Amino acid sequence: MVGLKALARAAGAESISQTGNTTVIQLCGPVGGARVLLQKALGNANQVGHSQIRLAFNDNWKQELVRTLEGLVAFKAEVMELASAG
Repeated sequence: MVGLKALARAAGAESISQTGNTTVIQLCGPVGGARVLLQKALGNANQVGHSQIRLAFNDNWKQELVRTLEGLVAFKAEVMELASAG
């Protein structure tokens, strides 16, 4: 559980909750103009909104959550790298 919390913090997640059959990752801030690119990076299993990412709650929810958070961390690192290079 500690590892998941550290990963969520690194990904910029403010909270993670379940609503019905959906897991909701509330981000610390809006994704802004990166929404389309983030959606593409995370894949169709996720729905990227203004400041939330939603994924289906199923039998593999924990693996999907970890995969999504790792994708967020990788996306943030790529954006930071591009920003520092430009």
